[in-house]
Amino acid sequence: MYKFLLKNSTAVAFGLGIVVAGIALLMILSGLSSYDALLEEERGQTSIFNAGLMGAIFLIVVAAVLMLGFGLVQIISNPKGGLKFILGLVVIFLIGFLFYQFSTVETSGKVYQQIQEGNLGEGTSKVLNGALWLVIILIGAALLGLIASEIRNLFK
Repeated sequence: MYKFLLKNSTAVAFGLGIVVAGIALLMILSGLSSYDALLEEERGQTSIFNAGLMGAIFLIVVAAVLMLGFGLVQIISNPKGGLKFILGLVVIFLIGFLFYQFSTVETSGKVYQQIQEGNLGEGTSKVLNGALWLVIILIGAALLGLIASEIRNLFK
């Protein structure tokens, strides 16, 4: 199965996406006339979009399970490479934890407004702040890595 998916994974994913989108489109088109007849405030209670949402959730779950499964297979089959992967994850979590510890609670903006209304806690504000800085650092590291690899390839 691994070799089959390695060879045909894009076609399988695209095909499943088309099937889910087709089913969702049929369900939406079949219920569109009754949806249009509903009042504006009643439209949130309709179920014509459920097939598309459930299909998308199903595809996300399948992709996550396959990603984790094949990741474990790769770690088991290549322990040295798996150790590098695990070490990389530990470094990312460590950096994220440090950003969380050193972040402060928002004192302005929409996050602060949500905290004042009681929709968000102070810990959530720190998680959002730490995650935002982690993503910024990872994007910067990815861009630097991309530039460095292109410069290295230029001289090869």
